[in-house]
Amino acid sequence: MTYPWAQSYWVALNIVLIFVAVFYCKKNPPLWFLAGLIFFYPVFRGIILGQFALMIGATLIIAYRMVSEPGRFLRFLAGVLLAWCCMKPHMVILLVMFFILQMIRDQNIYSILGLLTGGVLFAGISFLLYPNWLSEWISLVTDYAGYLNYHPIIGAWLSAFSIDWSEIWLKIVIGVIAAIITALFAVYWYKRQLSDYIILGWLVLVFELVNPNANSLLSDQILFLLPLLVWMDNPFIRSWVKSYTWGIFIIIPWILFFAFLKTYEPYEVAMGMAGTFSLWFLIILIKEDLFKRDKKHLRGDRLVDN
Repeated sequence: MTYPWAQSYWVALNIVLIFVAVFYCKKNPPLWFLAGLIFFYPVFRGIILGQFALMIGATLIIAYRMVSEPGRFLRFLAGVLLAWCCMKPHMVILLVMFFILQMIRDQNIYSILGLLTGGVLFAGISFLLYPNWLSEWISLVTDYAGYLNYHPIIGAWLSAFSIDWSEIWLKIVIGVIAAIITALFAVYWYKRQLSDYIILGWLVLVFELVNPNANSLLSDQILFLLPLLVWMDNPFIRSWVKSYTWGIFIIIPWILFFAFLKTYEPYEVAMGMAGTFSLWFLIILIKEDLFKRDKKHLRGDRLVDN
């Protein structure tokens, strides 16, 4: 194809894919959500730039719902899709670990087989097409780290309090705290005492705050959409709360974009997205009862009576 036609098809494919993912994950999504989806900043940016982050985010949404489907083939396919998402390993590693833990908890052997099969298949095809890809990829990653504009969001937040993120001891302390919180969340979730959107939200937030590449932050923030979708599927949350929350996520990044736009895309947009998500996560965490042990227990993202 000529470039204009190829670009048009690629844009159309990405638009269709993200809407298919939402329709598959959330049955009968409300009109207000669909109307805002294309304007959700990471979606809009991903469509314009055509980056793989949008496709990976959409695929993770599909895999989340598919891994719990009753059919063996769909569960197997969910594992294959997760293996495909590993093309951008730093972006999905924490979420893939979540899915693996979910497969073990639910004794989902078919998705595990799909993940292993997909990993071997995609790696095998890669080596057949380009035998030296792994060594050259490692070399490029090493070079990339040398000239990368290293600017994680957590570093920018800490600098506002005159705290130097480059200090090794600080990274160790924050890393240990994050690991402890992650382990606690994982234990509660594994016992079905914690909603899916809590642990998913935490894992996504951890990645987004330490993502070192300021140039890809906003594309990678498509991951925020997965825990938001799972949260909106909770029937115990009022519709107006969901719609107003979604509206805030749509509006704030664009306000920051036009307020700080000069020559390049403002870094404040990525910080604003992460800040909005952090505030949302803190609010739902406060409202979440971690000890639902009397007459109710958690199954996935929903409360179910015993």
